[in-house]
Amino acid sequence: MDMSDVGTGFNYSLWVQITTILSSIGTVIYVFFTYRLLRRANSEANVNGFLSLLKWIEEGRPDRLAARKIISERKALDDLTDNERLTLDRVCKSFDILGYMDRRRLIPQEFIDELYAVSFSKVYRGVLIEHVNSEIAGQGQPGHFWELKQFFERIKQVPDQHPAITGKAAWPKNSRRQGRWRRC
Repeated sequence: MDMSDVGTGFNYSLWVQITTILSSIGTVIYVFFTYRLLRRANSEANVNGFLSLLKWIEEGRPDRLAARKIISERKALDDLTDNERLTLDRVCKSFDILGYMDRRRLIPQEFIDELYAVSFSKVYRGVLIEHVNSEIAGQGQPGHFWELKQFFERIKQVPDQHPAITGKAAWPKNSRRQGRWRRC
């Protein structure tokens, strides 16, 4: 016996269809709002991650300044104190890690290029390359600071793309491109 024939005038099949539609709409709304919440949380996590990374990089500023002082004083590696060598080692390690993160694309290339590539390039060319080669020779580990060396190879042309050098109002879309040619 069909429930709609009971005589109450109530159509159960219509009621099931309506509740199914309303339930589906509710599910879509729930999924939409959950997606938005997760997206916002992911965005906030990215911002928090960036802030943590920036804090970590900036904690190394005194070491980078000490490395620049070594460059300006034109000190030879043999004349450095143990503390100055440790300072250079910390600078190398921090840029080694930054190079790894750059290679793995864990952070946007523009972030590195526009904020750190120019100063890194100057410090690397000024003293770090000599320190790295000395460390590799002394330890007999050709893989030591490999990420650091590869990082320099990726960003060495960035300083030439700086808006202060080019006279342009902004950075190019890809400041790591070689020369003046654009890929088509």
